Amino acid sequence: MKRLWILRHAKSSWADDGVEDHDRPLAPRGERAAVLMGALLAQQGVRPDQVLASTALRVRQTVERVLDSLPGPVPACFEPDLYLADADAWIDRLRALGDVDEVLVVGHNPGLEELVSQLAPGGEKSALRRLRDGLVTAALAEIELDAKDWQGLRPGIGRLRSLSRPKDLV
Repeated sequence: MKRLWILRHAKSSWADDGVEDHDRPLAPRGERAAVLMGALLAQQGVRPDQVLASTALRVRQTVERVLDSLPGPVPACFEPDLYLADADAWIDRLRALGDVDEVLVVGHNPGLEELVSQLAPGGEKSALRRLRDGLVTAALAEIELDAKDWQGLRPGIGRLRSLSRPKDLV
């Protein structure tokens, strides 16, 4: 059994029109939301074996704030190919993982929302209801995967266990 945590980056700032999309930082609201989601993971005793993430500044800043809440270091890989990656690219990357049980991915929509929908078409009713509203910024999905290794990852193999949004925590 594998567990996948999917976190959309927190709210980014649009204050500077001249900044390239890849280089947009978190907005103050996003900074607070990332800390909230990190605290939620810590409260639940979650400590992923690995983080896979986009190289975008807002993603790196989200990861930093989340990991600051967790006990001990967690290895994080920031990969250019994951910037604005679609669900198929995420699945391909996840299939290349080695011997880890629990992974946190952090990136962008629409790819992450598609990833959740493809991997876990079923699950907890309340989580599926929230997903219908979309994977909002800083939303965190937990998927339990019926797979002994990551190479067996395929659509429909998972069950959506939870979907938490910052607004649900305040």
